[in-house]
Amino acid sequence: MEQKVKSVGSSPLEQLNRVFQDESYRVTQHLEGKLLTIVDASFPDVQQREAVKSLVRNAIWDNRFPMSIIIAQFSKMFDGRVIEALT
Repeated sequence: MEQKVKSVGSSPLEQLNRVFQDESYRVTQHLEGKLLTIVDASFPDVQQREAVKSLVRNAIWDNRFPMSIIIAQFSKMFDGRVIEALT
């Protein structure tokens, strides 16, 4: 699947960051849905099921490392020269 990136006044690094964040969010949502379906099928007690689902949601979303931090650090280290050389 090819991502189209619009260059509306943003650097290639910012565009890469946006694509990374969008794809990361989509994959995380898919994983969350799959895991919550397994939890639904595993716990007959409603209260227990909802408690486990809450734990799963928190474990998934609280531990996502934002790619924007990695890309920002990379950009500072190389002052954008590496990305410009690749484009």
